[in-house]
Amino acid sequence: MRVLILILFSIAGFFSGLYLPSSHANANINMPQLPTTLNLVGQANFSVLWWDIYQIQLFTENGSYRTNQYPLILKLTYQRKISKDNLLEETANQWKRFKISSAQQSQWLAQLAAIWPDVNKQDRIEFYVDTHNNSHFYFNGNYVGSIFDETFSHVFSQIWLAENAEYPQLAKALKGMN
Repeated sequence: MRVLILILFSIAGFFSGLYLPSSHANANINMPQLPTTLNLVGQANFSVLWWDIYQIQLFTENGSYRTNQYPLILKLTYQRKISKDNLLEETANQWKRFKISSAQQSQWLAQLAAIWPDVNKQDRIEFYVDTHNNSHFYFNGNYVGSIFDETFSHVFSQIWLAENAEYPQLAKALKGMN
């Protein structure tokens, strides 16, 4: 019994402060509200061949984008059903451009797996980075979890916004440069 308690405390210590999936949220914890006052910077549709995957929009305080300027919201509206596993796999593929250790990627993917759901057509996932560089996720407008890691916030947003983004036209459209 003592060993089980020690294991549970070790697991809890590992995850405390790193993420808060909504299924484990404590009613006493203030969940961050998704801001409604940010301004649209740009938007784009992401398609592969003839399949529409999602529509994406970028919002910031002043309606313009600068790297590492927060708060920001990336709002993805899915145009087809995609499993959580496929979302995680594609996220891992996108992170290959960044020099992130496999251990760090595994940790972040485990946190995302605890937060993200499967998505259906017209579902929305909003990614909000607050002024403290904390990342918060919302599913169809409802808070689902956070990752409190400044590096994660930067790397995750750069999937779409980096100068070396895999889809440079999409990045330009999001940044209002089209």
